[in-house]
Amino acid sequence: MNECLHFPRNIPAKKLPAADFVKFTGDGAILIWLASDSRSFDEPCRSRLVFTMQKLRERFPEKSKDWETSWGFVGLPKQIRIGIARGTVYPLRAQEQTPFFNAVGGKRSVAYRKDIKDYVGYCINLAVRLQDHCPEAGFIMNASLQPTCFAGLKHCRAINVKGVRDVPVLMFQNDWDSIPLGSQRAKFAPARP
Repeated sequence: MNECLHFPRNIPAKKLPAADFVKFTGDGAILIWLASDSRSFDEPCRSRLVFTMQKLRERFPEKSKDWETSWGFVGLPKQIRIGIARGTVYPLRAQEQTPFFNAVGGKRSVAYRKDIKDYVGYCINLAVRLQDHCPEAGFIMNASLQPTCFAGLKHCRAINVKGVRDVPVLMFQNDWDSIPLGSQRAKFAPARP
C-alpha cells in the first residue's frame, strides 16, 4: 500500500515499515509495530502510520471488490473500522516440549522454543475496543498517539468504552461528523484541558 501513497508535504515521505506482527481474528486483524526506543516510533513514523491506515480505510471498498474478483470470494466486507493505540506489549512464546537426551546419563529433558506466538497488552485491547466503540466513526485513535501532522483532528473522550471508564481519543473531523448526534452524546465527552 505504501508504494501508491503520496504523503502530504508535512509527513516525511518515508516508507512505513511492515508490521512486525499480524494476527487475523476472523473478521478483523491486529497489526503490531514494535519500537526499540522512542526514536524508532517518533512523530513522523506515527503520522505515516495514521495516514497509511486512513488511506487503507478509504480504498478498502475498491480493494474489496478487486479481491472478490481475483480470489473468487463473495461477500467480503466493503468497509473497515480502525482503532489505533500506543503502549507496551508483551510477547507470548510457545513452550514446545521436545524430548531430547541429555549428554549426562541419557535423561530426558525439555527444550523450549522461543518463537513468539502472540502479544498481549493494554494497548492491544484498547485498539480493538476503540474500533468497536462507535462503528459509525470508522477511525478512532488513542490520543497518546499524538500525530501532529493532521489539521482539524477532533479531540474528545470516548466514554463507557468496554473495560475502561473513559479514554482520550482523536478522530478526523469527517469521521466525527458522520456520527449521529445521539451517538456523539452517548459515546463521547469533551476533552479535558
